[in-house]
Amino acid sequence: MTEMEARQWDDETLIDQLRQALQFVGPVDLAVAAGTAVFTWRTIDEELARASLVFDSMVENTTRASVDDPSQLLVFEADSISIEVEINPGQLVGQVVPPTSGSIELLTPEGVAGRASIHDLGSFTIEVHTRGPVRLRFHGPAASAMTDWFSGPR
Repeated sequence: MTEMEARQWDDETLIDQLRQALQFVGPVDLAVAAGTAVFTWRTIDEELARASLVFDSMVENTTRASVDDPSQLLVFEADSISIEVEINPGQLVGQVVPPTSGSIELLTPEGVAGRASIHDLGSFTIEVHTRGPVRLRFHGPAASAMTDWFSGPR
């Protein structure tokens, strides 16, 4: 005889057990929440223009890369805009070309890690307080774009 067969269940005990089980928030619930969040982002690349990396000063053989300079220059291009980013210790300094106003967000795999307004001439600065992969999401009056992932400041 199993424990389930040996135990006598009345309706009130069963309902109490079910109520307790439904109130439990554990690892499965967290996995479901993470899966739902990922699913929500499934079409983001269709909604925003992808800004692909077209230049990286650490890869290209440039004078800038050979000088004792801790900064790195990246250029991302989308259909109607370019986003130029200089990675410095603790911050990203950038320019949207052609110049336009708007906003830009620094994204990590966990979510938004920073925001900045873009000045009328297209320039922005974002303080970075995170390590690891990051990307930028640009929102302007006539265009939006999201960059490829790249390594943030070291």
